[in-house]
Amino acid sequence: MSAAIALTKSPKALAAIAAQLKAMGDATRLELMVAVASSENSEACVCDLTPATGLTQGTVSHHLKIFFRSMRSTLPSARRAYPIN
Repeated sequence: MSAAIALTKSPKALAAIAAQLKAMGDATRLELMVAVASSENSEACVCDLTPATGLTQGTVSHHLKIFFRSMRSTLPSARRAYPIN
């Protein structure tokens, strides 16, 4: 990922960093991020990730929602394809 984590004493920034680390701390979400990062142009939709991971569409969508909600301050706008830079 190209987004860097800047360390700060700001309570709001610390809470955001904690949420991002918590989201990345789940093995299933890490597996999904690896699948996205290894896909063409580092983008994938749920339909691409479902067979690649063996997870159901609902499970993939749930984990991506958690991950990207935690990263919303560092990502431009919501998209249906999930980019990993």
